Amino acid sequence: MVAQVAGFDERDLGVARGGLVGTSAAMLAIWKLIGRAAGSGAPVLITGETGVGKELVKALFPRAAALGKHVMIAGVDAANEASIRFHEQLGFEKSGHLREVGHKFDRWLDLVFLQRWIGPR
Repeated sequence: MVAQVAGFDERDLGVARGGLVGTSAAMLAIWKLIGRAAGSGAPVLITGETGVGKELVKALFPRAAALGKHVMIAGVDAANEASIRFHEQLGFEKSGHLREVGHKFDRWLDLVFLQRWIGPR
């Protein structure tokens, strides 16, 4: 069975087959809410008792290692201090800062790059 979520199905989500996207009734309800908000430009924050985002990102590390990847890169709005802290708590280190490379809501945004090594350096 393939779950229909916000106009996409699990095959379109890509990572669903690897177990990163849940198909429980609760997760499907979250995807439907995200689908409704997606066209509005409003930010969406998914929270959970154990830190849903943290668990999703942590699940990527062994998958990336199994694929032979050496480093993971994150690109974050420089003004999003919570996201930068989130990545740093997961072992990412700041590695670059690009000024005024994004434009959203009538203002220019800086981009911070962070990286985390997957395998030995």
